[in-house]
This record gives sequence, structure tokens and C-alpha cells, in this order.
Amino acid sequence: MAVILAKALFDFASGGQGELGFHENEVLTITRQDIGGGWWEAVNSFGEDGLVPESYLEVIQDAAPLSSVKPTPGLVPSQQQQATASELSICVPAFSGDDHKVSAVRDDACDECDGEWDDDDDNSWNVCNNDTSGPIPDTNGNPRNILRRRREKSHNQSSNVRITLNRFSQFHRTSVNCFLFEATEVHDSDKNAVIVHGNNGPAWKGIDCPFSCVITSPKKETKFRGMKSFIAYQLMPSFSNTAVSRRYKHFDWLQQRLSEKYSVLAVPPLPEKQIAGRFEDDFVSQRLQHLQRWVDRMCRHPVVAQSDVFHHFLTCADDKRWKVGKRDAEKDAYIGGKFFLTIQIPVQPLDEKESEAKIDNFGKLLRSMDDGVKSLIDVCESSTRKHEGPFKKEFQKLGNAFTTLGKSFLSDDRRDAEFLTRAVEQTGQAYDEIGNLFEKQPPNDIAFLLEGLYEYRGLLSTFPETLLLQKSALAKVQECANRLPESEQQQVLCRTEVITSTVLAEIDHFNQNRVTDFRDYMQKFIQGQVSFYKQVIAKLEDALQKYD
Repeated sequence: MAVILAKALFDFASGGQGELGFHENEVLTITRQDIGGGWWEAVNSFGEDGLVPESYLEVIQDAAPLSSVKPTPGLVPSQQQQATASELSICVPAFSGDDHKVSAVRDDACDECDGEWDDDDDNSWNVCNNDTSGPIPDTNGNPRNILRRRREKSHNQSSNVRITLNRFSQFHRTSVNCFLFEATEVHDSDKNAVIVHGNNGPAWKGIDCPFSCVITSPKKETKFRGMKSFIAYQLMPSFSNTAVSRRYKHFDWLQQRLSEKYSVLAVPPLPEKQIAGRFEDDFVSQRLQHLQRWVDRMCRHPVVAQSDVFHHFLTCADDKRWKVGKRDAEKDAYIGGKFFLTIQIPVQPLDEKESEAKIDNFGKLLRSMDDGVKSLIDVCESSTRKHEGPFKKEFQKLGNAFTTLGKSFLSDDRRDAEFLTRAVEQTGQAYDEIGNLFEKQPPNDIAFLLEGLYEYRGLLSTFPETLLLQKSALAKVQECANRLPESEQQQVLCRTEVITSTVLAEIDHFNQNRVTDFRDYMQKFIQGQVSFYKQVIAKLEDALQKYD
């Protein structure tokens, strides 16, 4: 069998155990294409191997004929034929209702038990029933412990990062091709994602009735007579003022549904799952803060905030209604590429060159911002460690030295020398207190900045696939333009504008939030720094007055 070589179209940073990172234009050897979920197995020039996203690669030297390709695990025969046919033709008929038959059967069987949720974070089976259910304090916990745990996770993500196999799924590209060449019109009432002309081009129409949602009161609960434990959070949307109880598995389900339905939108990942220590107060408080950030971002997105699945998540308190809504969401007719059918764009056509320039410039921004965010994370984490260790120790060493010097003056019992002895000793005490201030400072400034950077690191990872989707759609149209009847070419071009307008609207939404978010991050960081150094100055000025 011939060797399969593939060239990288984008940089890809390894995000977990088993993944292989690579740089743009790097050539990899593909060893397996039957992993499934849009992932291949590859080896780089250094002999390192791992999983790589198929959509980030372009095959430059193919191997065996398609008939020899092994079936993808987990696909039924009809789905396997679609995945193979998509490589041979413009489109496959993926707009039928058969997509959901298998999931519907599985869902009907699983709704009778608690095992339908893929949630390691909730699968806590107690060997002994000594744990008692009860409320967990809704506090910030110990800020230093929270920050330290977050840094440790950042350095050792391989143990708790979940690989989302459908992130680079072939299904999304196939369904986009179907939208381009086989799409049928939908009723205007189904076109609930509206794009308008904004100040910088296409933009999502604003939310008619903006709202927020507060997450509070994390509480440890049990089921199966105490054999299974989990944390339940109370969600209170501002438009209803009625609380609903949700576990992490519900958030996980929602994130998967949103990612599947809105594959072209930036739906950020959830905080990582954790097996050990997830009932500790510090971890629960930190988890609540992360979930609150995630929900806040979803509430601000003009499309997600008005979606049925999101409102079902925020409002449904009845178990039977929840299961019905859950099934409806999982059988949604407009997911992946079909989502473009529900988008309404302005009548005025786009300037093709201007649109491509905006998307290309945003791609450059993504790469540079990704480097900048990762670099600042490293510096902030290093600064935090220094505040808690070396900085504190150095100031306390200086304080001890001054205190020792002051005690050495005690042998001089002259009354006019006593003030100097006390002043030097108090200077030592001031530097000791300054050391403690350094240790306690990161949660007051760097912690908030770091949490925002962690969030954006996840958010940035959602965009390369979106940009690649748009580029692939344009390339496919250009490739097939000469083979299409003239009557169909204009329709295909109009559908291409829908895809491009959607990407531009999502870019506009990201940039608006980026400006607001980073202004907030930097203001709070600098305010924390100013407050900190004012405390240091006050300590030193107080010590200085002792010598007057």
C-alpha cells in the first residue's frame, strides 16, 4: 500500500493526551484513517505519533483505492456510504430524516436509566454511605488554592481534557455541500437567525429582549439511596425568576447540542471534567464560576440566546417535559450544514474581495492572538508562582535581617537610642507584612485576568474549523461551477453568500466581545495592581515615620 502524506493547512496545538501537534505546511505521514469523528492517526518527521484533525490536513500523496478503506467504527452502513460518497461527488443526500433513527432508538432506551449521560464528572459511586448530602458554601473558597489548582490543570491537561471527536466531523462538511447544491427552501418562520448590515459589515441582529442567568447554591445530592453523588446548581434566568436545578452533565449535554447544531458558531468548551476532589468547596466554587462565565457568554450570543434548546435548558423544571425537549433537540432538523437554511441575510450582495480580505485578516488575528494569549498565560502563571514563593521569601528575608539588626541594638540602653531600635524592628515587621501581601495578591488581580485568558484560549480553538469550512465551500463552488447548469449557478452563489455572511457575522460578534472583555480584564487587573502597591507604599511610609 502506498504511503499517505498530508500537508498541514493550519497550526494545531495538541490539547490532550493522544493528540499530535503540528505547524502550518508541515508534512505528516497518515497511518490510520479509520479513527472516526474527523480524526486520523499520523506520524511526524521526528517519529512522534498521535491523533490529528482531518480537516486541518490536505492529502498530497494518496494511498489505496477507496474500496480498501476500512469502515469507520460506530457508523451504520448508510452513514458509511455517505462518508465515502462525499469524497467522490459534489453531494450526498443527507437531508433526509433518517439521520436520527439510530439516535432515537438509543435515546428511547437510555431515558429509562441514568446512564444516557456521558459524564465522568457525575459518575461517583460511594462505597460507603458516610457522605451526607447538604449545601456547599457559595463562596470564593480559598483563592490561593483555587488559583493553584487551576494552574496545575493548565500544566497537566492530559489527564482531564476530553477529546471532542465530532469537532472535525466529516458530516459537517458533507452537509454544507448539500446545502450548497441540494438545499430546499424553508418557511420564513424557520429563518430565525437574522443577519443585518452593521458598522463593519454583516452582523447578527441583536437580541430582542436581552437577559441574564445567575448560577447559585451548589449542593451535594445523592441518588440510588446514597450510592451516587453529584453537585446540583440552581439556575435563575432573569426573564422568568424561576430556579431550575442542573448538574454538570446537563451543561455537558447542552454544549454538545449547541456545537452540533451551530457548528459554524463559536461555542466555547466547558471547563474540564475532574474525577478526584470534585466535592471540595474550593473546586465547587471554581466550577460554579467557570459555568457562570460559560452561561454568560451564551446569553450574549444573538443566535444561541434565542434558540429553543437553550431556553429549554434554562427553564424546564419537569422531568417528563425535560425528556421530551431533550429528544426534540437531539432530533433537530437543522443541525450542522442545515443550520444555514435558517439564516436570513440582507438583500444587498457582499463584495467578494472585501469579504475574503476580512476573513483572511481575521485568520491572521487568530494566529497572533492565540500566541499572545498563550504567552500571557505562561507569564501570569509564572508571576503567580513567584508571588507565592520567591517574592514573599525575599521580602521576609529582608524583614528578618532588619529585625535581627534592631535586636542587636538592644544592648545600647541609652534613652536617645531606643527610638532607633524600635524603628529598625518595625521596618523589619513592615517588610515581613509586605511579603505576605505579595503572597495574597494574585487572586486580587492576576486570577481574574487568567480566567479570562483560559476562556479565550478555548474560544479561539473553535474558529479554525469555521474559517476552513468557508474556504472549502468556496473552493467546492469554483470547482463545480462549470458543471452546473446556468440556472443553478446563481442559486449556488446566493447560498455561498449565506455561508460567508454567517462567518463574517460571527467574526463581528467575536470582535465586539473581545474589545469589551479585554478592556474589562485589563481594567480590573490594573485596579488590583494599583490597590496592591498602595498597600505596599502605606507600609513603607508608616515605617519611614518611625524615624522622625
